[in-house]
Amino acid sequence: MLTFDRATQLEFEKILDNEIEQAMIKIIAPYAIQDFAAYKYQVGFIAGLKEAAQLLLQAQDNVREKERAK
Repeated sequence: MLTFDRATQLEFEKILDNEIEQAMIKIIAPYAIQDFAAYKYQVGFIAGLKEAAQLLLQAQDNVREKERAK
């Protein structure tokens, strides 16, 4: 059985993955991006979401290390 924290974490990961996928679809969809500034914004948005996912993984690793040290 999942704890509330673990279930929340898994749901957050799913939401992040879905948002990244949706943002990537906007880049490749015809007529979705009208100019280079909009393209740059979308690329930055995707990079930010990916960074958030990496930070989540780093936080998980930090918690695991602390648990092992006990």
